Amino acid sequence: AHYAMSASFALVAAANRRGHLRRAVVHPLLAGTILWAGVHLAANGDRASTVLFGAFLAWALVDLASAIARRAVRAFEPNVAHDVIAVVAGIGAMLAFATLHRLLFGVQVVSFGL
Repeated sequence: AHYAMSASFALVAAANRRGHLRRAVVHPLLAGTILWAGVHLAANGDRASTVLFGAFLAWALVDLASAIARRAVRAFEPNVAHDVIAVVAGIGAMLAFATLHRLLFGVQVVSFGL
């Protein structure tokens, strides 16, 4: 789950960067949200979590289908520096959220968490 969450945060960070990652995934914010919600649905089995993360997953899937149908893609010239920024920022954000997860949401997900 930690690797999937790292990828999810990196995809979200790449959403507004003009890098090769965004060109390859096309809609990285939605892909990251789908991955994030899917991992949380698999890890949590209670009703409240299913409603919350299921709603995020449903929204992202519907929005992705809509974006694909509308062909909502802007042309740009990719830059490797944007990929590096997205990956470093995504992993940094994931480590911060994992560390503070118990304080923010009541569940400790890593041994070094607060």
